[in-house]
Amino acid sequence: MANNKRQNTWKQGRVNIEVYKTYYRLRWTFEGVRRSLVVCPIDTEGGLNLAKAKAKEIDTDINKAALGFGEYDTTLAKYSLRHEPKKPKETLWNLLEIWEDYKARRKNFISHSTQKNSWRAVDSYLLNTNYLSQKNVDALVDYLLTKYKPGTLLRPFGDIVTATNLWSKRNNINNPWREIKALLPRSRKTETESRSKQAWGQAEVNAVLNYFETNDKHSFYHPYVTFLAYTGCRPEEAIALTWDDIYWENSYTLFDKAYTYGKLNQTTKTGRSRRFPVNRQLDSFLRNNVSLESKLLFPAVKGGYLDQRLFNRRHFKPVVAELHKAGVVSKVMPTYNLRNTWITLMLQKRIDIASVAKLVGTSEEMILTHYWGADDNIIVPEI
Repeated sequence: MANNKRQNTWKQGRVNIEVYKTYYRLRWTFEGVRRSLVVCPIDTEGGLNLAKAKAKEIDTDINKAALGFGEYDTTLAKYSLRHEPKKPKETLWNLLEIWEDYKARRKNFISHSTQKNSWRAVDSYLLNTNYLSQKNVDALVDYLLTKYKPGTLLRPFGDIVTATNLWSKRNNINNPWREIKALLPRSRKTETESRSKQAWGQAEVNAVLNYFETNDKHSFYHPYVTFLAYTGCRPEEAIALTWDDIYWENSYTLFDKAYTYGKLNQTTKTGRSRRFPVNRQLDSFLRNNVSLESKLLFPAVKGGYLDQRLFNRRHFKPVVAELHKAGVVSKVMPTYNLRNTWITLMLQKRIDIASVAKLVGTSEEMILTHYWGADDNIIVPEI
C-alpha cells in the first residue's frame, strides 16, 4: 500500500482510494469503464481501513475475472458496506450443470489435449448417470467403479473437484464433491500413483530394444523405441520430429513441438524448445536405422503421425509383458517409462540433476518427485 505526499490518496492494486468531500471514495477501471464508489464518511471509526479493505476486495475480484473465474459485481452492491454476504443455501444445480459451467468459463485457459482427453472422460461419466445431486456422491463413485478401474478415474475426478471447488466458492456453500477422489479404493489408487517413478536397468532396456529389433511383428517400431531410450524425450515430442529437426553439423536435435491426441502443437508440453546433443551412438543409429522415405522420423506404418496410445497397447505392452513373463525384465511399464529410465540411468552415471533436467525439459523437483526410480539391483557397500 503506497501513500503519496498529499496524505489523502492511496492505492490498492488497480483501485485508487481518495478523500472526496467528507467521504472516502474508491475509483477504478474495469473493462474500459471508469467506476467509483463512496465507502464511508472520513470521520467513521476505522474508516480508512474499511476503504482499504473494500479496495483490496475489488482488486482481487478484478484479477480473478481477468483469469476467467471469480465474480466481479458490476452492480457494485457486493462492495457496499450495506451489503450482507450470501448465506449458505441449497442449490438446484446438479453436477453436470456445474461441469458445463466450468468448461465454458475455463475453455480458453486449458490446453487442447486436456480438453480432448480428460474433459471428454468426465463428459462420458456424467452424461450416463443419474447420480448427479450433492447427496449422491457415494452412489456416483460406486456406479462408476462398476464400469472403470480406480486408476482410470483419478484424473477425471481431479477435474471434477476443481470445477466444483470454483462453483462452491461462487455460491458460498461447502463443496460436497471435494472428497470424491478419497472414495476410490486406497490400494488401487496407491498402485497407480506410484507407478510413474519406476525405471528399468540398462540390461532390461537392451532386452526391450533387442526384442523390437528382431521380432518381425514389432520391428517397424524399433527406431522409435530406441530413440526414446537414447534421449529420454516425451513420446509426443519424438512423434512430431521431422528430419529438419536434426542439425547434423551442430550435432543436436531440436525439440520444439509435440503431437498429442490427433493434433500437432507448435510447442512442447512446457512451452519451451530445447536442444538435445546428438552423441556418436545416436548419430550412428539415426543414419543407419531410420528410414528417409518419410519427412517424419517415426511415422505410422501407413504414413502420417504415429498413434502413441495404439502403439502402446498393440506393441509396447505385449512386448514388455512377454519379457516380464520370461523373467527378462522386472516390471511391466508403459512406453513413457523409458523417459524415467533414461533419467535414472543418467543420474546413476553421475550426470548432475540440473543438467539432466535441462536435457529432458523438466525441473529438478519433477525429477525427484516423478522420474528418478530406485535401483533395484544396488549392492550395499560395506562400512
